Amino acid sequence: MKLKKFFQKIGFIEKDKVNNVNQLIDFIHSQSAYVMQISLYEYIKTRAGTQYPTLFENEIYLKSMKIARWHIYSGCLSDILIYLLYQTCENNYENFRAKKKNIISIFKKITKSNNQNDISLEKISEILKNFSSKINNLKLKELMDNYLFFQHSSEMFVKWAPVADEFKRLDKEIMINSISFRWIGVKRELNKRVNFYQISKDLEKGSIIE
Repeated sequence: MKLKKFFQKIGFIEKDKVNNVNQLIDFIHSQSAYVMQISLYEYIKTRAGTQYPTLFENEIYLKSMKIARWHIYSGCLSDILIYLLYQTCENNYENFRAKKKNIISIFKKITKSNNQNDISLEKISEILKNFSSKINNLKLKELMDNYLFFQHSSEMFVKWAPVADEFKRLDKEIMINSISFRWIGVKRELNKRVNFYQISKDLEKGSIIE
């Protein structure tokens, strides 16, 4: 199994397809964490320069970093799930309400499955509430015709990155381009590996999360 994963990582053999909801949850979590970590830590490393290692000796800064990574991660989850919803509706508009309900359930499942103490339970509840509201209010026509995908993670990145506001104003375009670049590969991987037909059928069911 380890050898297979190594060959998959170097592109010698194709990675496994995502054919069911459990595989989908693992995929979404790993890809969201990847985009968050690479975008946030590389930006901080570039901004801090030679002072980068010393940042992690500062407890106050570490706390800010933990808060930032959670909010950016949740933004990544939101983005990839909305794109997934779009893909499952592209050739099948049926049962849009059921699909939205299960997309919310997946978001909650992934969020609550992360053992963390980075932010309070109240903040977690607020994040869940905001995502639920966004999905519940999302119209099919808006999603299919003019939705701006992969925007929320960029907003969270700029808002929560633990650097001075002055730097954020100077670096905003760089930050947005950086995280947008990360999404290119993730989107390619998602389109290649996810069995949208089967996932669409699963999302149409009454409840897919125990």
